[in-house]
Amino acid sequence: MNGVFLRIREVDLYQRHVTLRLPFRFGAATVTQCPQAFVRVRAEVNGLSFEGASAELMVPKWFDKSPALTHEQNFEQLRESLRNAREAMLACSESLTPFALSQSAGEAAVAVSVARGLPRLAAQFGAAVLDKAVADAALRAVDRGWVHGLRAGVLGDPWSGQLPLVQPNEVTLRHTVGLADRLTDSDPGTDPADGLPATLEAAIRRYDLHHFKLKLCGQIDPDVERLTRIAAVLQRLGGDYRVTLDGNETFTDAASLGHFWQTLLETPALNGLLSRTLLLEQPLARAVALKESIASLGIEVPVILDESDDHAC
Repeated sequence: MNGVFLRIREVDLYQRHVTLRLPFRFGAATVTQCPQAFVRVRAEVNGLSFEGASAELMVPKWFDKSPALTHEQNFEQLRESLRNAREAMLACSESLTPFALSQSAGEAAVAVSVARGLPRLAAQFGAAVLDKAVADAALRAVDRGWVHGLRAGVLGDPWSGQLPLVQPNEVTLRHTVGLADRLTDSDPGTDPADGLPATLEAAIRRYDLHHFKLKLCGQIDPDVERLTRIAAVLQRLGGDYRVTLDGNETFTDAASLGHFWQTLLETPALNGLLSRTLLLEQPLARAVALKESIASLGIEVPVILDESDDHAC
């Protein structure tokens, strides 16, 4: 099957208010509530109309970590990104595959957002959310699910049709442990008393979790103390567990990251946890992550980047 050619006729943007069940703290922000963006597109394929939809939380202090901006200003950045993406999609007057549409209208939307002062990562938000809705419409037009649609080349990209895609029979859950999360039932903090787990140990017991993403604050003493407590919980309940460590851009340079990592290595109570660490995620601030070498820091796990997208070109 060739890629599905569609023309976008309508793009509707909505939002709803979301209150988080538990406070979630990462890096520079503690989030208790935020808007959720919804996108619905109507696309024309061979004279027939198909709808596609997508949704994404508009999380503050992730796309733009500037302390000078309020949460509401962060939300408005993402709304502007969505509006710019909608305008670019509707301005496209020809039928294109989802991939070609992303390459043309999506890139145009990002360029407009950046020109209007948005960080590139925030600028990409709107285009990415619309890309998902367009892909949904294309898959619905040929009555294919995600895996079978990719294998058939529905999106029109040059890679998916050649990939040996396999639909999994099971998925491993990775539980994120935020900086404000209660670790044990005796810890003080929020408990909605709704019958669902409110602590790390309760979640492990309920869902038989073995994979965890641990947020770091980037300060040696608090991180060592908290990681030591987490390690004790995982040693007791986590079985043959594995973890990833998420730096959330909390280190301003490679030297401070190296000192931090060496301190972890020299902490006996963390030996077991570090031996089960799969990777370290975005420890350096995006402005320096692609400039400073970490090869000599003795970090023996893979280091990955995500927030640095807006400094990659």
